[in-house]
Amino acid sequence: MKKTLIIAAIVLAAGLGIWVSREQPEPAPAPAPAAAPTAAPVEPVEPVAPVAPVTDEPAATLLDQATQAVTDTVQDAVDSATDAASDALDAATDAVDAAQGAADDATQAVTDAVTDAVDATTDAADAATDMA
Repeated sequence: MKKTLIIAAIVLAAGLGIWVSREQPEPAPAPAPAAAPTAAPVEPVEPVAPVAPVTDEPAATLLDQATQAVTDTVQDAVDSATDAASDALDAATDAVDAAQGAADDATQAVTDAVTDAVDATTDAADAATDMA
């Protein structure tokens, strides 16, 4: 599920980057209305101040936000994976410790049983020697 979310976030960021980076077509100038002939004298036209070029700051900001969102998602996924791996390692260590404890207990039980058997055999031999 996390892999799917990461891939979806990357695809979303890539699509957003492509959409932002593509060239936007310039709008066509509006056709000038046909001037009707008039008898009034024409007034001089003042020159229009040039329009400042449009910057892509909103697009850049949007791209930065998308990049940050993807980075945060990937970082969260890495953190989750690291936490899961740490938990699995802790569980494995606990299992090994439990197995080692069980092996130590089994070894002690076998040693005690062998010692008891040797003692019983020695006692039986001593009793047989005493009877003879």
